[in-house]
Amino acid sequence: MKQKIIFLFLCFLWNVMSVFSQPIISLENAIELTKKQNLGLQTTALEIEMTKKMQKTAFDLPKTDFSMQYGNVNNFQIDYSFNVVQSFSLPNVYQKKLAYNKQQTTLTEKKLAYQQKEIIKLVKIAYYQIVFLYEKKNLLSKQDSLQTSLTKTATTRVRIGEGKELERLSANLMLQDLKNQQNQIENELKIQKEELKKLLNLETDFDIADKKLTKRFFNFAQIDVSKNPQLIFLKQQIELQKTNTKVQKTAFSPDLRLGYYNMRESENPNLHVAQLGIALPIFNIGRKAMVSSAQIQEKIAESQLNYQQQITERNAQILKAQFERSQEAINYYENVALIEIDKIQNTFQKAYQSGEISYVELTQNRLQTFQILMNYWQELSNYNQIIIQIEFLTGE
Repeated sequence: MKQKIIFLFLCFLWNVMSVFSQPIISLENAIELTKKQNLGLQTTALEIEMTKKMQKTAFDLPKTDFSMQYGNVNNFQIDYSFNVVQSFSLPNVYQKKLAYNKQQTTLTEKKLAYQQKEIIKLVKIAYYQIVFLYEKKNLLSKQDSLQTSLTKTATTRVRIGEGKELERLSANLMLQDLKNQQNQIENELKIQKEELKKLLNLETDFDIADKKLTKRFFNFAQIDVSKNPQLIFLKQQIELQKTNTKVQKTAFSPDLRLGYYNMRESENPNLHVAQLGIALPIFNIGRKAMVSSAQIQEKIAESQLNYQQQITERNAQILKAQFERSQEAINYYENVALIEIDKIQNTFQKAYQSGEISYVELTQNRLQTFQILMNYWQELSNYNQIIIQIEFLTGE
């Protein structure tokens, strides 16, 4: 028996140490961690570095042509010549290519900003869902304590002949149901923590700093979507396509050729010749098709922006309506329902213990107040989730 007690104590001590050894993460910590460690953001950051390196490709000249001739060129004696030719485009061509490459870098930066806002939104959602589950766990724990007391009272009443066996069985069943709900909450907490761990790219287990669900604050008269990160990204995509069209049009510009020719003959030991040439685009079917394709890509990008603008504005109106409805519901709970619940619970508990009311009346009251409290926490959780969606929509 003594060894069993020691073993149980060591198990308890190990569990306590495991809990306290876990890192505690606040919402601010979680946001900073995801900015630094999220693999998706790291990949896009590398894409930015790649596009910056690609900017130099705007000045990529064609290969320099070196050629040599050796043999009987003009007579029976051995002659040789050396030729160097370099082709290049007009300066404005390279300028437009550089502008296009810079636009690609800017687009990738906007993509990173958009992804970062979206992942932060997911982190907030997961974090507040965990806080909500802790509130449910706390509420169920209180209900468990009350139901345990009620079950003991029902058992005592049966033993002394003042209660019925059905009361004891019903009270015990409700107690077991509460135990089952608590187990489900624990499983949900594990799942949500795994979701958050994945977003933060963490290997170790953790716990959150906030266990009390509080109302997020967001002050707005009208939701402004002008800073929406997805819309900003799509606008930049249009600028990129416009620049691409300008680059495609440079295909109609002529190319210049500079060369140097040196020939050595028996009677003319060293002849020097400078070459200047121009390459004109005469057959332009393919070039015209590329320009037309680029112009269509512009229209596609503009259409995507207009479509997303409509969706975003519609979502803003829906979220505003949801916010107002949720705020009204929370005001009711906080100003009316919650104030009366504690009084009602204490009154009914004492009335049952003294025999003034039946078990059925007590049970109905307990279920009603429990459901009201659960509805309040659910509504508060919904309210916070709406605020998080609004923050993302407005680029906050």
